[in-house]
Amino acid sequence: MALFPQTLKTILDARGWAQKDACEAFHLSTATISQYLAGGRSPEKKQLAQILAALTEPERAALQIAIMRDTIPAPEFRNLVLLTDATESARVREEAEESWRRIPLPEDVRRAVEILVQSAKTDPDVAALIIACAAVIPQPPV
Repeated sequence: MALFPQTLKTILDARGWAQKDACEAFHLSTATISQYLAGGRSPEKKQLAQILAALTEPERAALQIAIMRDTIPAPEFRNLVLLTDATESARVREEAEESWRRIPLPEDVRRAVEILVQSAKTDPDVAALIIACAAVIPQPPV
């Protein structure tokens, strides 16, 4: 199940926005917002930029994480936590970073990961959001 539609709906609900409000803020059509919320379509780079521009940093982080969760395999997503955890050893962080380099990600997703990692190092709310998202991923079978 895709997280992007759920996360977008959560953000709209938290703001008290109807689809019409989102359309105005994001400069997108009602049909486009409706498709995003139904999970029938994901935003292209330009539309995603329009959406992100209208959101707060924590909201942007939540939406970007949802897109990453929809794109990146769960075990590799868990390694994102290690990249943002300053308490981990340098070796552990290097191993996590290397695991990210091996994943064939679209360039915009790779850039989003880099931005989130940097934000998480300075913003505890973003780091907590990443950890919370990673925590709900089921553990792989042993």
